[in-house]
Amino acid sequence: MNMVDDVKKRSYQKIRGLKYNVKKSTFETLCNIEFGDFRGQYVDQRKMAEFNLDLDNRSCLGRVAQSAAVIEKHFPDINLHIGEVRKDWFAEKMLEMLALDPKRAYDSSFMSELLMYEEPHMVLMMDDVQFEPLSIQFGQYVQHPEVATFPVWEAIASSVLVSKAWLEQDPVLKMQILKQSEELCFGTTLVAENMCELLEFFGRKEELVSKVEWCAKNHTCARNLYCYYLLTGDRSVYDMLVYLYTEKVFEYLC
Repeated sequence: MNMVDDVKKRSYQKIRGLKYNVKKSTFETLCNIEFGDFRGQYVDQRKMAEFNLDLDNRSCLGRVAQSAAVIEKHFPDINLHIGEVRKDWFAEKMLEMLALDPKRAYDSSFMSELLMYEEPHMVLMMDDVQFEPLSIQFGQYVQHPEVATFPVWEAIASSVLVSKAWLEQDPVLKMQILKQSEELCFGTTLVAENMCELLEFFGRKEELVSKVEWCAKNHTCARNLYCYYLLTGDRSVYDMLVYLYTEKVFEYLC
């Protein structure tokens, strides 16, 4: 069984124990799934990567995978895709708050939350309608300003491989897994951003600069802009960081 089929099969197995009622619409159906509320529960990166590998609903990836299985099972005529979030609704709102009150940059919890929302993640696309699993927890429809669409099971399988690579210690094997992930679903910033550290490790400077530049262009966030600034010394990028996030952001990115 190939990786894509395995991920799809496991997602279907997961929803056997999921509590939900099939409603008239896809969105109503997804909004009544009982995933559980995990807000405020700290989970370190290693544990989250393990949740991703298992497609556990304690991770965003797990909830998206299970949501895809629910819709594909009960609404087979719906056109399903994955949307990789390039501009996050929550992050944009927090940037607006920061612009109105720059002193928020001194609040480490505020800045950490902002940077967290900017991390690569995905939503389910149903005939171009976004489903962000956090909509359930926050009790409102969340429409991200910009997403890039990819085939549903290929994108999920690719993301699972990224978590597998993250847990791998050997740099050569780690890069091999990321290359496999890229082949499954080409063009995601998730894979590209995870490759950057390895490109630096292997001393592939020219390829690294090109990759980081692509990431900063396609997923314009504090971390990608900061990495590009460090590599190139481009003052305009520094000025953009200060304008959007204030000078305090460098303390959270170092």
